[in-house]
Amino acid sequence: MSATVTGIHIEISIRDTGIGIPMESHDKVFLRFEQAHAKSSEKFEGTGLGLSITKHLVELHKETIGFKSERESGTTFFFTLPLASKGQVASEPSTPIDSPLSRELTIQFPTTVPEPVQPRVATKGKGSMILVVDDDPINLQVAVNHLATQGYKVLTAQSGEQALKMMPAGNKPDLVLIDIMMPQMDGYEVCKTLRETHSMSALPVIMLTARNQIQDMIKGFDTGANDYLTKPFSREELLARVHTQLKLKRAYKVLKENSRLKKEIERRKITELDLKMMQQRLARILNSLDEAIIAVNECFEICFSNTRCHVMIGYDSNELLGQPAAKLFGMLASKQGRETAQFFNGAQSPMEIRHKDGSFKPFHVVVTSLEIENETLQVLVIQQEAKNSLVPLPSHEKTPGLAVIKEINLNQQHMERLENTLSTNISLPTTGTGGNGKILLPENRDIFSGNRVELEQKQNLQGVKAMTLALELWRHETGTTKIDLADQSGIWKVYMNRDGYERTQTLDKYFSIKKFPKFPRWSKVYMTIDFVLLSCSGASDRKNVLETAYTRLKNLALVFG
Repeated sequence: MSATVTGIHIEISIRDTGIGIPMESHDKVFLRFEQAHAKSSEKFEGTGLGLSITKHLVELHKETIGFKSERESGTTFFFTLPLASKGQVASEPSTPIDSPLSRELTIQFPTTVPEPVQPRVATKGKGSMILVVDDDPINLQVAVNHLATQGYKVLTAQSGEQALKMMPAGNKPDLVLIDIMMPQMDGYEVCKTLRETHSMSALPVIMLTARNQIQDMIKGFDTGANDYLTKPFSREELLARVHTQLKLKRAYKVLKENSRLKKEIERRKITELDLKMMQQRLARILNSLDEAIIAVNECFEICFSNTRCHVMIGYDSNELLGQPAAKLFGMLASKQGRETAQFFNGAQSPMEIRHKDGSFKPFHVVVTSLEIENETLQVLVIQQEAKNSLVPLPSHEKTPGLAVIKEINLNQQHMERLENTLSTNISLPTTGTGGNGKILLPENRDIFSGNRVELEQKQNLQGVKAMTLALELWRHETGTTKIDLADQSGIWKVYMNRDGYERTQTLDKYFSIKKFPKFPRWSKVYMTIDFVLLSCSGASDRKNVLETAYTRLKNLALVFG
């Protein structure tokens, strides 16, 4: 730095030995918010205001400012200022006026720059948690002071990298304040990264910056910012915007919860309608029996009771429909999970059943299973009421209820075999979008050789593999769940318990060889895989793997068929 007096002016020169300013940037050096170099080449990035302000101050003195620069040779800035005349120089130092106003306006500037801060909890209020991200420790402290007065819990980070590292650590904030002009990773990049995993409603972001041009604001909103606050800002404006965004977040949360509850109500209505249809189908067959029949589904809710139940235990069929099995069997009330499932193990035993008047009465009961539409129902055949002693139960062949259920199972198995045969002969040759078209050639049939039992096992294993791959592709491409697959495809039922828990109990069987149905609905398997392939139209390795597995499954169906 040097200064030279020339007449009534003094010329001041400031020289550096840096990389210089490229020629194409010379005409933008004194513009606001402009910088000669990309931020990636600098450790710390400014706002692009310093030279613009300096030029304005020089011109207020009716003087000039300029520079000379070459690449790799440094830069010299020079400007002139007028020299003060002797009459303009005060002979004595002025005495400051001591007044309340002057004392109030006195500003104490820090004499040292605070050390860089690490991510930390700045305040421990009981209110919402706010993360403040700024590379300037003074700006951080100002924001902390403003927010602390409102009881907010404040986290601070001095860089974008620090802020992002804090997010998975369990300190998920309710709102983020981000300064745009930061080194290495600016506020735009931080906000864009946050939006990859956090929606605008889940995590509001307010941008803080000295840039107030329209294009800057648009860029902020394009990267996912909820609001934009220009520096310098007042305490009241900051708090008002923070309060508004937190209030909107709470409103979104309530709206989401209301939407969830509405969906649950609609789903339960559909479930209850399915239960009524099941009741009607079984009533046509089982209402004429003299034995009381109660059917319980895989959620342990009563899905059928015939008219004889009303005579024996006092409940009308509509009163029992959809009720938990524990309503009738006191021994179930304290049992859950595996113990409850073990209750329906097919054993024949005397059992106490709750009468409508609240009393428990012993009955002869046989538990059997009924397969209907790939859903396994546990059916209780309740026979004559025991009085002084339990009368020996008739054999299964002489029990009308058990005989009818056996016939229903056989008929169901026959229909499923017929359906699978039709789906193999009709739908498989036209591959559509499913599979890669490599239908089995005669010379390759030995690949799928084996007896009927072995081929059936191979087909079932391949079915599990293909369905599992389809679900993985669906989750990866859509970001949704198995419930959404069943719901959107319309192929599988979604059952909702009274407690709001959603289950795809029939679909679930096709993802496990242990639970795989004895008579699979292969047509539904093919439709599900085709639906996933159509929904995930883009090419990918996951899709190719599924298509290969699907082709093998269809080849097995051709051989086995």
